Amino acid sequence: MRMPMMPPQNGMRMRRICRVHVFKARLVKNYGLMKMDPYVRLFLGPNSGQTPISEKGGKEPRWNSRLDLPFPRESKMLEVEVYDSRTLGDKKIAWMDLDVSTPNYLSQPEEKWYHLSGAHGDKEGIILLSIHVLTVALPQMPIVPPLVRCLCFVFVLFCCILFFILCVTDFFFKLMQGLLPYQPMMFPPPMQQMQPPQMRQQQQQPPPQPQLNPQHVQQLKEMFPDLDNGVIETVLLSSGNDFNKALTSLLEMQQ
Repeated sequence: MRMPMMPPQNGMRMRRICRVHVFKARLVKNYGLMKMDPYVRLFLGPNSGQTPISEKGGKEPRWNSRLDLPFPRESKMLEVEVYDSRTLGDKKIAWMDLDVSTPNYLSQPEEKWYHLSGAHGDKEGIILLSIHVLTVALPQMPIVPPLVRCLCFVFVLFCCILFFILCVTDFFFKLMQGLLPYQPMMFPPPMQQMQPPQMRQQQQQPPPQPQLNPQHVQQLKEMFPDLDNGVIETVLLSSGNDFNKALTSLLEMQQ
């Protein structure tokens, strides 16, 4: 039996859904050493939904969850599967199938207990569900004019081409920098550029040595007759031709 469709409103589109309230379950066995963490998966054709996990729910888990599944035309069977959440892989512990295309689910929803199948046959437990097939209005998606879509495509294509050109230019610029090593230019100091060649030659010549005073040499020789003239002249030159400094140095040498 096909459900009558409501007339669409302005800017709205109609859609048929299967609304399932998953309340709780009563299972006959706790699989595992500790309390199970059950949850429910619903499948209606290619569409699916999942409830939250009832942590430590054990054999009497509670969910109180609502799931809305789009109703496909090619499928009418609702698959209900109960899983135990585990670290190394979830385990399916119970399941059942319902034909939701019957008129019973088109009227007002009501809570009902359904039998689950599993390792113990059709006595794996029971689950409390409320199933209702209804038609809802969804907002109509805006239609983009073809010209706007064409302009958007051209803009995106232009940005891609520009980005490619910038990347290629940057690549060749870095490549040329690697092939042509940097050679710094050598510049002479500023003072040498301003000075004429004659002045530079005069600056490069060593300063003239001070002339020895023969009187100082003769006086020091009389005071230190045991020293050679060469030693006296060397000490006098190192003292800057200063008689007093040379005398002090020679006295220190004689001590």
